[in-house]
Formats: sequence, structure tokens, C-alpha cells
Amino acid sequence: NAIVAKHYEGAPNRIKSRAIAYDDYSIGLHQGAGSMVNIVLQVIEGKTEENKDEMGQAVFDYANETFKSDNDRFQVSLEIRELSKKFYYK
Repeated sequence: NAIVAKHYEGAPNRIKSRAIAYDDYSIGLHQGAGSMVNIVLQVIEGKTEENKDEMGQAVFDYANETFKSDNDRFQVSLEIRELSKKFYYK
């Protein structure tokens, strides 16, 4: 949260995060023989491409460092999704 908060114009307490563990997954041809962290960073439309890139890179780098592994079957991925203000309700 702290990484994204420095790029977030609103109150940091409005940032939401969650983690979901899965028992069934596959990395390449090695089903269940590795581990992965898949991050989806959702932002309300209006952020600049530079701002989204900075946030995404900071979160991606943090995840790689935090979950560092010597296992060649470990992967981190990150996707940024832009939410429409018109269709985002809270």
C-alpha cells in the first residue's frame, strides 16, 4: 500500500489490497511444481501513462524482492487495469 500511496492523490486509507491463495495452478508444463505471484493493480482512469508505469514498476520490483526465490519455477506478473469513473461504485 505504501508504494502505491505515494502516487495516489486521495487518502491512503482508500487503497484496498487482498491476497487469494489457490491450490490448483500451473506454471508452464509444471503443474503445482512452482509458485507465482500475480498482481492486478486497478486504478481509476485519469492517471498518466508515466504515473501508471512508475506505480506498476515499483510494485513489481517490490514483489520480486519480497518473494525472491532460487526456484526457476517462480514467477511474478503484474497487470494494470484502468477502471472507468462512470462505472466504479463504492
